[in-house]
Amino acid sequence: MARQFASGMGSHFKECGCSRPTRCLHPYTIRFRDALGKQREEAGYGTQDDAIERLTQISAEKKKTALSVAEVRRELGQQAVAEWAKQWRPRQRRMTEYSTGWHVDSSINVHIIAHLASRKVNAVTPIVVIPSLSYVKKVLTVADEDLALEIVMMAGCGWRKGEARAVNINSVVADDVCRVHKQIHSTSTSRQS
Repeated sequence: MARQFASGMGSHFKECGCSRPTRCLHPYTIRFRDALGKQREEAGYGTQDDAIERLTQISAEKKKTALSVAEVRRELGQQAVAEWAKQWRPRQRRMTEYSTGWHVDSSINVHIIAHLASRKVNAVTPIVVIPSLSYVKKVLTVADEDLALEIVMMAGCGWRKGEARAVNINSVVADDVCRVHKQIHSTSTSRQS
């Protein structure tokens, strides 16, 4: 059963059929209307307090957001990611073309456009971007030994690429502790110890 809040703030509920929904471990879902009046749902809130806190945050944002800003956000959200990236990149004035600009273009093409090009901007959520465990396992089956180690360090430890490339036996300081003191750039010709 959904619990309603004052002044159209939204509602929260559980989609399970448990006899005691407030005591079961299933996540809460919230339902609300965005600044343009479109109904939205977000799921995955572990506690009732988390769901209420998010509804309160959304309500406060909605009150602060001007209608014109909300309309621009809606229009941007309808664009495909590839289209948005092509418009975004030329507006970045602080990037030097010979260095940073080249790296940003490469990252956009390899990591964003290759995987999300046809998706709408407003449909990109953390669950779309962050790889699932099953996806990581599939990638590990086709990766060579060095790349597999890098992937495990990046996915399991949250390391960046340069940190994962620098891991070695000296990085292990205890049975369950690994520290990184160096990074290796992708253009390096040899590994540092």
